[in-house]
Parts: sequence; structure tokens; C-alpha cells
Amino acid sequence: MMPMDAVARMAAVDDSGDINVIIETPKGSRQKYDLDHSTGLFQWSLELPEAMLFPFSFGFIPGTLGADGDPMDVILLLDGAVPPGTLVKSRLIGVLELEQDEGGEMVRNDRLIAVANLSRAYAGVDRLEETREGLAWDIEQFFLSYNRMLDREMNVHGYEGPEAAQQLLEGGRRDDGGT
Repeated sequence: MMPMDAVARMAAVDDSGDINVIIETPKGSRQKYDLDHSTGLFQWSLELPEAMLFPFSFGFIPGTLGADGDPMDVILLLDGAVPPGTLVKSRLIGVLELEQDEGGEMVRNDRLIAVANLSRAYAGVDRLEETREGLAWDIEQFFLSYNRMLDREMNVHGYEGPEAAQQLLEGGRRDDGGT
């Protein structure tokens, strides 16, 4: 259980400039979890088909609000899986720009891409282009497959670097850094 008052008070960025990411769905899981803000519990919200796994950890940045009305989404690159509710200090390396169908209307729902600071596999990575060849394609293909499974239209508009990701984060901050 997450103490919701602590999450509500948590800044998007800590004093050292690290991005705070709270994990909802760990890498390698077939189950998708969402934080239920009324209870502070992680609720099982979806199960992927056999042989389909979340290829990366997914989470959110507290103290932010995305265009879809939820805290800003993050794809977190790290060496292994960490459980839902884990706070991971991270750095932004890019953003996947996309829109998806929400109730018949196409809504922008970009995904920030970050690297866990403690990750050894991504230790020297500061930009998405510095990751292994094909990683961006893997991210895109997962979202296309995931949304197709949900029978939901999705359009990928491309990728931008850490500067655009930082600008997007600053625009979505509800704490002392933004809105």
C-alpha cells in the first residue's frame, strides 16, 4: 500500500534533479497494474495474452498531469523488474509522441522514456539513440500490439530527445516547477 498523502506531496523532480518515477507495472509482467488513488493500492487492471509481456517497466511521475488527465506516463529502462510501488530515481532520455482513441476522440498521450539511475545496463545512456539498435522500434511495436489487442486506435508521431522530454515534463508539473 502506498501512503497517498506521500505520493500527493512528492515532487516530480528531487533536489538533485533526478526524476521521481513510481512503478505501476514491472518489466516482464503479463498483468497491468494501476494505482488506485482512493485506496493507495495497486489494482490489477488487465492481463495480457499468453506469450505477451510488458517489455519494460511502466510507471508515472508524481506531481504531474499529462494531457490525458492522469499523471505523466513513463517507460522506464532498467536491468530487471522491480515491484509496483517502487520509487525509482531516473533521468529522461526521450519521449514517444503518440495519440490514442479515448471514447471516440483521439487524445495525445505521450510516453516519457527514462533510464533508472542505478541501472548498470543503461549507465552511459543519456539519449534514446544511445540505446541498442532497434529499441525504439521495440517500444513502438509493443504499443501498436497492445492497443490493437484493446481494439483501440493509436497513432505514433515519432520520438524526440531528452530536451523535448524535459520540456514536456516541465509543462505537466503541478509541484513547484510548473502548472
